[in-house]
Formats: sequence, C-alpha cells, structure tokens
Amino acid sequence: MKKRAGLLAVLLTMSFVLGACGSSSGTSSSSTSETAEEAEATEETETAGTDDTVYTMTLANHLSPESVQNIAFEEFIENVEEKSGGRIQINLSASGALGSQREIIEGVNLGTIEMGMGESGIYANYVPEFGVLALPFMYDSEEDFHAVLDGEVGELLAERLEEATNCKIISWMDGGVRDVYSAKPVETLADLEGLKIRTPESSVYIETFNAFGANPTPISANEMYSSIQSDVVSAMEGTGETAYTYKIYEVANYCLETGHIYTDISLVINTDIFESLPEDLQEVLLECGQELTQSERELWAEKSDQYKQLMIDEGSMQFFEVDKEEAKAAVSSVYDNYIDGDSAKQEIYDMITQ
Repeated sequence: MKKRAGLLAVLLTMSFVLGACGSSSGTSSSSTSETAEEAEATEETETAGTDDTVYTMTLANHLSPESVQNIAFEEFIENVEEKSGGRIQINLSASGALGSQREIIEGVNLGTIEMGMGESGIYANYVPEFGVLALPFMYDSEEDFHAVLDGEVGELLAERLEEATNCKIISWMDGGVRDVYSAKPVETLADLEGLKIRTPESSVYIETFNAFGANPTPISANEMYSSIQSDVVSAMEGTGETAYTYKIYEVANYCLETGHIYTDISLVINTDIFESLPEDLQEVLLECGQELTQSERELWAEKSDQYKQLMIDEGSMQFFEVDKEEAKAAVSSVYDNYIDGDSAKQEIYDMITQ
C-alpha cells in the first residue's frame, strides 16, 4: 500500500506539472490513467508472485531414520506440503548429519537451520527452568506427563523460550521413559555406583546420575555405540527406542529399568523465519504441529512396547526392575540442588506438583 500511495503521489505531481506547462487535459488524463492502470497491474502481479512463492526449509534431528520421531516428521512434512499447496517444502536431515541435538538447536536459534528437534535438557541452557520438566520421577504416568506439556506449564515454558531465543515450539511430542543399558551387569541400584555412563549434554541428567553414585559423561547420541564398544563408557541411559535403533543391544547386554525420566521432545522453528511467512502458512505450520503431537504420541504408544522384545530376540539383553522407592530416595537431593532458591524454577515445579 505504501508503494501504491507513493506512486499515486508522483502521478498527481506529474499531472500538476504537465497542466502548468499547458498540456491538454486529454493528454494529461490519458497518460495518468494508463500509468495508474499499469501500476495496479504490476502490484497485482507482484502479489500473485508472493502467493506462489515456495519456502524451502530443513528440519534436523539427531535420531536414526527408524526412530518414531523421524517417522512422525516424515508424515508432518507430507502434511505441511499438502496443506500449503506445495508452498512449503521441508527437507528432513536425520542421524545427526547437521550436528548433535545441542548443535541443531543452536543452529535453529541462529537461523542457519530452519527447524529442529529439541528437548528440555537442551532448552535449559537458555531458560534454566526448562530443566524442571526433566527432573527424575516427576510424573506418575504418561497421561500426567502429557497433561503438563499440553497445559499451562508447556505454554509458559514455550513463551519463555521464545522470549529468550529465536526458537518457537510448534509441537510437543513424547520421547518415552528412560532406563540404563550397560555392558557391565546392573541388576540393582547399587550396581550404578561408579558406573561410567553416557548421558545427554544436560545438567539435570548429570546431577541425577551423580545422585545415583554413577560417573556421568556427556556424549552425543551418534557416539554412544562406539563409546561403549571402545570402553570409553560402560553404559548409556535412554529409552528402549534409542537402545534399539542405535543397536546398543549389540554392545550392552544388561538393562536396569529405572524409568528415571520422562523425555519431552518438541519441534521448534526459528521465530524470525516463522514470522516472515505469510499468515496463512504460519497457520498451516501451527495446525500441522498440533497434528504431529497427536500422531507421534499414537505411533510411540504403538511401537514403544515392541523394543524390549526386539532386543531380547535380536541380542541377549537381560532386563532387571529397580526398586522405585529406593531410586526416588537416592535422587531426592537433585530437586533442592537444581532449584536452589531460583524462583522461576520453583514456580514451574509447583505448577507440576500441586
């Protein structure tokens, strides 16, 4: 509109000047009319061109192509392409090809990667209270966990992430509950004492395994297998899906079913990139993000129970149940140490537990 108004101002000025010079009104009127029509046609052409613009993006994650999340992302991409009429094209990059999870989220924040998969342990580097989501034994069930993500807590944390970074959460997903997978026998909680174990690059995970008496070592996901194989660490903690899709069962034969942390996973897009899109395409991404939340959780529920049996059938994994009350007592100090008088963390903790 500014362009059009400016053009009309110029035309009026030209008309006035031509009239003052003694040009006939017919000539002036004809010239002005034709120029205005051409300008309007040009504007309409430019608008049509904008509507037809194809926006190409990359969605990066560090998981294997066989993971539930990656499969769900493939469906999300197809859904976005269909609902946008092909105006949004998303390339999927898996297996950490664009870096570790931390590096991917850093890329989204900087705008060098348009979309990426993150989780609370990574976001806590920007908004510390995100770490409260991943404190050990915070939820009684998967339903409770989902209710927290879909409710006021998830909304508040998403807002704070967007305020602190250029990352906008458009989908909360399910990453499952985490156990310990070890090359050394781990049959009870006491067996974790001194165990050198791979954890994500997250202070909550590190503090949790320090409380268990283990020796946590942050290592990127795509190095888990080789790190256990070469005895850099003796174990890793993660979901059954991770243990299966990364073939951890080939180098680790013991699983202590601690169920210590429920894993939130989310899809983020660079905020500046999102806001630069036409409004209708923003709505497409938000709508498809909500559908991704539901479809990924349904797929997770369908597949998650299969991994345990697959690791028994394809490897020689032995499973041992932990004493949950003993485990909870062992990590009780993590809550106070992590919150440590921080009012923002305390607020999130109270919202979840009350």
